[in-house]
Amino acid sequence: MAKAAAVLGLLFTAFTYANNLRLSQAERLYAETKALMEQYDTSGVRRLENVLIQRLLFYSQGGNNLNNPNHFPDELFAAIAKETLFADTGDNGDREFRVRPFVDDLNLILDFYAQVDFCLEAEMCDGEILLGYFCPRAEEFQSRHQRLIAFYRDFEGSGDQRHELERFTDKCRTADL
Repeated sequence: MAKAAAVLGLLFTAFTYANNLRLSQAERLYAETKALMEQYDTSGVRRLENVLIQRLLFYSQGGNNLNNPNHFPDELFAAIAKETLFADTGDNGDREFRVRPFVDDLNLILDFYAQVDFCLEAEMCDGEILLGYFCPRAEEFQSRHQRLIAFYRDFEGSGDQRHELERFTDKCRTADL
């Protein structure tokens, strides 16, 4: 009977230890996910996404979609993209009144989604929460700005790089949300 109690005690201890490890893992994943969610708000990524939307809405008045080459042929779109990203109006006039370049902000947004993708891929975050929270945002951002992002990659010569946003949104489309 003493041996049976010892074995049961050992099994209970092992079960408790394994359960605590599992809870610790889940808590760690949740903490990493929550940190990314807070970073999205506090680092200004959400605000920068809204700023970009507002800047580009100016051009798409009347319901024209900037991603549609029929409404915005390549030459016109390139001018819009250069003005948006680099504040290049083709005019060397009074620079004090020029629009602030958005290229650093776009890099910050793309880098953030690279972090999100890495956290998911490395299983450092809670995938279900991460996908549920970021997929709608990432998919909307990519949908709205796919042509601008492609223009930027081509312009800076990184055409085969910087596809983290697309990889993440592909995972969103295949995830069971």
